[in-house]
Amino acid sequence: MAKGRKLSQLELKSKQTIASAKKDFGTTINGYPIKWKISSDDGGRLLEAFCDDWDACGDLRKKIPSKYMGFRTIVIGYALTEDKSALRDFSYVDPNDY
Repeated sequence: MAKGRKLSQLELKSKQTIASAKKDFGTTINGYPIKWKISSDDGGRLLEAFCDDWDACGDLRKKIPSKYMGFRTIVIGYALTEDKSALRDFSYVDPNDY
């Protein structure tokens, strides 16, 4: 953010929500870092929590309510395969859609 730029209401609420989530749920779970993100989809605003361990994500899901400060919550785990690095930039598009 450029110095002196005033935050929009959505940016301010997002910043406050992430700060509160870090305070309430932490910045790590089972020793794995939690990366927090605010986004939106056609159903509204989302608070997303990312971590690198599937079991840690399960523990985090138990701690976080389905809605938090007006945001729907999602926990996303990267470790779906043995090759974690393959998932970092993974994207799949169904060729039938094009």
